[in-house]
Amino acid sequence: MNEFENFENIYEVNSIDELYDQSEMQTQEIIPIEYFKYTSCQKDIYLIKDFEIIYNIVRALPLSNIEKNILLVRFRRINMYCIKNFKSLANYYTKSKLFIIICGILNPSLLSINLDAQSAHYYAIFWTVWCFQLSVSIVTSFISFYKWDKKYFLYNSYKSRINQEIWYYLELTGKYNKSIVNHDYENKKHVFFEPNHKNKLHVFLESIEALFKKLKDFDLEIENNQEESKENKNTMKFVRSAVNDTEKKKSKGDENV
Repeated sequence: MNEFENFENIYEVNSIDELYDQSEMQTQEIIPIEYFKYTSCQKDIYLIKDFEIIYNIVRALPLSNIEKNILLVRFRRINMYCIKNFKSLANYYTKSKLFIIICGILNPSLLSINLDAQSAHYYAIFWTVWCFQLSVSIVTSFISFYKWDKKYFLYNSYKSRINQEIWYYLELTGKYNKSIVNHDYENKKHVFFEPNHKNKLHVFLESIEALFKKLKDFDLEIENNQEESKENKNTMKFVRSAVNDTEKKKSKGDENV
């Protein structure tokens, strides 16, 4: 309460500078790079590719330390979310697809050599093929239920897009290369400002937040589509059965006439 005791009404404050001590914001220390390390197999590594280079470039940008911390922490959090989900999905997706492909090759090959019912290996090969076929059905059901294939491509795409976004910003290319236009209505003219990392920071933060929101929305949409498709199938079955019952009643009525 001591920070705001000089203000009668908080909504009458003209600037955010009046609320916060700017000297404290400017002297805020940048988060050390050790904070972003990930310990794996007793080694400290960075899960994000070239993160050490990105960190050093961000440190050299003409931004306040609090802006650098926001940029690094938020980018890392969103990127780590994509990487972790992508790695788990890639593990399940690739292994299940390889298993289905291998079984698809082995089953016909084993059946083609298992023609003699009097052979000692006939039943062993038969049950081996049966187990393979059952396993393929189970794995296919898991893929369909958890949507590993769709989510694999979704997270792979957004992981790449988020990585591209920070390099676009650091290089000031693409949409970050456009000049900023301010409208001076009093003098009836436009004032152009060259793009730099300071005035384009909000564009970058808005872009990665928008990408993250789209990723979450598409992920939820993939889950909902399965439930909606099941409901639609059940509805269509009900409608078809109702139509068939109506047609049967009409045909019986025509016969009675």
